[in-house]
Amino acid sequence: MRKKAFYNIISSLVLQSVMLITNFVLPHLIIHNYGSSINGLITSITQFLSFVVLLESGIGGVVLVKYYDALATKDSIKMSQIYKESKKFFNIIAYITIIYVIILCIIFPYIVKNNTSSRFTVTALILIISTTYLTQYFFGLVNQLVIQADQKTYIINFTKSIANLISTILIALFIFLKADIILVKSVGAIALVSIPVVFSVYVKKNYNINHNIERNKSILSDKWNGLGQHIATFIHGNADIVLLTLFSGVLEVSVYSVYALITSGMHSVQAALSNGVSAAFGNMIANGENKKVKKYYIAFDYLNMLIFSVLFTVAFFMILPFLRLYTNGATDINYIRPLYAAIVLAADYLYCVRCSYSCIIFAAGHFRQTMKNSYIEAVINIVISLLLVNKYGLVGVGIGTLAAMAFRSIDYIRYLSKNIIFWDIKKTAYKYIINIIAFTIVFLCVRGLKFDQINSIGQWIVYAVITTLITVSVYLTINFVLNKNEITAVYKLYVQPLIGKMTRRLKKGEL
Repeated sequence: MRKKAFYNIISSLVLQSVMLITNFVLPHLIIHNYGSSINGLITSITQFLSFVVLLESGIGGVVLVKYYDALATKDSIKMSQIYKESKKFFNIIAYITIIYVIILCIIFPYIVKNNTSSRFTVTALILIISTTYLTQYFFGLVNQLVIQADQKTYIINFTKSIANLISTILIALFIFLKADIILVKSVGAIALVSIPVVFSVYVKKNYNINHNIERNKSILSDKWNGLGQHIATFIHGNADIVLLTLFSGVLEVSVYSVYALITSGMHSVQAALSNGVSAAFGNMIANGENKKVKKYYIAFDYLNMLIFSVLFTVAFFMILPFLRLYTNGATDINYIRPLYAAIVLAADYLYCVRCSYSCIIFAAGHFRQTMKNSYIEAVINIVISLLLVNKYGLVGVGIGTLAAMAFRSIDYIRYLSKNIIFWDIKKTAYKYIINIIAFTIVFLCVRGLKFDQINSIGQWIVYAVITTLITVSVYLTINFVLNKNEITAVYKLYVQPLIGKMTRRLKKGEL
């Protein structure tokens, strides 16, 4: 299990690194070659289409929990029944997606605030971007979940890494050739279509799935409970862009997308951590290893919080200097928004930290029990954002997201402490207090640095290194002094085994 978790974490880091590079390179090229309006338009279309991800999320987590149990007991009949029912559901999603795309093609060119692109361009981009979603639901997800449940996420990650690299290279090449944006997005989509084909071939060769087995409609009866759990995630990632598209226009969406580059990088790190261990936690729970789950989870939660406290502290100081360099030459809209930067970093910090909470909740299959508050979170985000977006724009939707994040994070902590981990909630509050103290000390240490005078990537790197060294030193020192037991547990359970594994592989000449 540790071996698979190790491979999963490494491969996830590779995938997230590829996605990080892609997310930084392509918007920069698009903004400087086609303008902020086109960049905002593509971002807006992508987010409107990701509506269908909400439908998938209603069953994805439930399917994984069912597979964990079937794999633990080596029940091939149950595996086949789960496969057949999930395939049926994903096909329904695909048909819904087709209808949704048709509707979007009709109404989106008229509702989007866009003064630079023709209706034909808007429609064509919708059709091209939707292609990857359709192939995913018709061919990909049903097989991807089988591989993921078997703790072989590294197969998925390496496949996606290669496909996304090829897609990025093709897009960049055609941009340099001054190709039309429709052609640019088309060649990028072609490479991504190969992903579900690889998953299908792998599952067919490695798993004994009986496609002719009789249906068991009750085996995924919890799928709609799972839907509510992911509404908050959908709202977090999509509502802001939808509201900005409708009330502020695609130029503001472009500004939003540039700030999202930073937070998506954080999400990438978080995904690498949680995806690497979620299946392991799921299997522990399926095998009834409750004490082991608690021991490893408490250490993982602490490690997760420490990592993102450091990363977001550094980002707090370095985000605006980076954006000045990144958007240099783009004069069609102002990208430097200090207040929005602080708000979005705070919201995404809560999101990344709370993912360790949701990871264990979903691995335990507690969908129905925690569904109600996911709806409340969605309502908080939408209502506050709607009230503030007209007057405050980006800042308004940011406040809505932050308020919703705070509510749901507290709810996750409360639920975990009472129902799964049985962990004193005061200990979690203590960890937050420690990190607030550490942030304050870092702020006092670096406030004398002249971040506003950074005018080259070389200077930015130097400042980033200095800030990182100070931040890491302060956080480790404060945590070692005030929370020595947990930092020791992290070292023994996660760091020491990893060092040992790497050392053994080096001695064997495998690295």
